[in-house]
Amino acid sequence: MSNGIFDKLKVLDIYLENEFQKILICEDKHSNNKFLVNAITDISKIEDIDFFNLNNKLNIYYQVKETEDVLYLINKYSENKNVKEYINNNSIKLSRQINFANFILDKLKAFMDLPTYITYSILRYDNFIVDSKGNINLLPLLVIDNNYLNVKQKDVFYSIGDKLSIVFSGFEVSNNENKEDIPPDIKSIIGKCINNSYTTYEELVKDFRTSKLYRLVNPEVEESKRVHSMRRSMKKTRRKFKFKKVAPFLIIILAILIPVLVVKGFNYLNDKDKTYVVDSKNDDSVDNNKEIKDTDEEIKDNDNKKEKKKENNVEDESLNKFFNDKLKAKADGENLAEIDDTRSFKGNKALKVTSDKSGIKYLVAGIDLTKDEFSFLNERKGSISMWLNSNIGQKATISVTLLKGEKVLNKKIKNVYIPKNMWELYNIDIGSINGDYIKIHITPNKKGTVWIDSFDVDVLK
Repeated sequence: MSNGIFDKLKVLDIYLENEFQKILICEDKHSNNKFLVNAITDISKIEDIDFFNLNNKLNIYYQVKETEDVLYLINKYSENKNVKEYINNNSIKLSRQINFANFILDKLKAFMDLPTYITYSILRYDNFIVDSKGNINLLPLLVIDNNYLNVKQKDVFYSIGDKLSIVFSGFEVSNNENKEDIPPDIKSIIGKCINNSYTTYEELVKDFRTSKLYRLVNPEVEESKRVHSMRRSMKKTRRKFKFKKVAPFLIIILAILIPVLVVKGFNYLNDKDKTYVVDSKNDDSVDNNKEIKDTDEEIKDNDNKKEKKKENNVEDESLNKFFNDKLKAKADGENLAEIDDTRSFKGNKALKVTSDKSGIKYLVAGIDLTKDEFSFLNERKGSISMWLNSNIGQKATISVTLLKGEKVLNKKIKNVYIPKNMWELYNIDIGSINGDYIKIHITPNKKGTVWIDSFDVDVLK
């Protein structure tokens, strides 16, 4: 049963269908208005969310209905362009870019308490649409698939960085065209998003709304601060004025109290017959407490330093898994990366290659598949990821070679763009792994320095 939903609607087309849901484009039989009916047939994926309460709170759906087996999320539908299509086909001012970005972050705050995969799915850039008047809106279309069910908070941050990149350049983070058009404030925020540098969503929103660019476009923020400062000053003035009014009365009261206090003090000094018991333990209590507090703070500071050093050592040890003596032995005359401590993504060290001309190929890492720590990759399809940085924005080629002894079994090549002074994550699929060693090379296309850090390998599902 469809709870009477389709009594007034006519199905025009299927917008999307998967094992968890069917999304239908429908038309009202009387008004000809179009709707998207998101029929979620696998309610187990969303059973921890009260969509009725969510809609009462945020008013994001035209209607929410439910039967025993299906949840229906209904939205009005119009064939407007998504934000990426709109920006690539229209010239928009910086102020509107800021407003678009602010709208996206507003929606992030609205949905931040939902399960991560729900937040991620609803905030896909396809769901941010721009109407004929140039106003940005959200179509909260919830798409459920296995990829979304496995997302983490870092994926949400990355997706927000992606959308900010689209708003200010027209391209996702992975496409590095026109990156110079992005203002430095925004570029820094995008970098933090894709590098998972934020701890909370509120931290990201605050970073954006306190940026110089946002305050430049929204001077009312500065005006409100000025008004707040002025009010504080007025309160202080009122307090001073009140003090001046009561000062004469205070002087009279003090004139009466001082002689009384002097007499009592004189009697106290002359009362020699009284015996006083002093607890010697209390004499040094303040000093002892201070010493204990100082010692505690010193211990805590030392513990923090040790913990940070321990974390950095772990990251550096992880780097040694991929860049070690066996790799150097296999270099066989190849140009080899070097360990460097001037720049790193995690830990204290990274790998560095410096080219005095373009097109030089460097061996930067190796994976010994005969070791127990990498044995899980055998006979599986795998992916290798790494973080790259450069002192100049430049293109480069990453190549991954699978070996069996000296025989090349497989080779994968990926062309990437490494941004200037910004860490960016890259990965390359390497297919079925049935060899005993993997070599990873990088070939920068320009003179300059490239840093490589935080290698990781994973099995593809």
